[in-house]
Amino acid sequence: MMGWREYAKQAQGAGDKRDTRDASPVIGPNVSNVPNVLRIPSLDPISVQREWRGELAKLEDGKPLHDYSPGRWRVLVDDACWLFNEFGDQAAFNGWSTADLFGRWPGHHDGWGGLADRLRGARDLKMGADVATWRGRFRVEQYPRGCFPDLKPFWERGE
Repeated sequence: MMGWREYAKQAQGAGDKRDTRDASPVIGPNVSNVPNVLRIPSLDPISVQREWRGELAKLEDGKPLHDYSPGRWRVLVDDACWLFNEFGDQAAFNGWSTADLFGRWPGHHDGWGGLADRLRGARDLKMGADVATWRGRFRVEQYPRGCFPDLKPFWERGE
């Protein structure tokens, strides 16, 4: 009786060509390699918080930027600092961007920017991973994460 080693030796010696996979031409896939999951670039939450803290610390109540009235500027800075202190960790770890939280709409559209620009003193904010909800002056307001990614932070000088 012959064992498997003897069969293998006999097949190799006889030039058995039944398995031709190695000799086949290389053919690439017929579709492009597309990832299954949309990849959103992740930001380092610690670095993001450090940047926010540094920029907010530079703001002065008595020196409004972008033609804000002194009263509106105080409310905006107060809202931004409160938002950072209460929700900064959570927001950074959930991927909220600087534009989402502290963005300013171009031109003189007060209250159209990021979350801090829209709060106007509201303190009943519910901050989710993708949507922030609060009671505005006349109705419940919502702001979805990532809806205006090109907004510049309100603390940037110039326009």
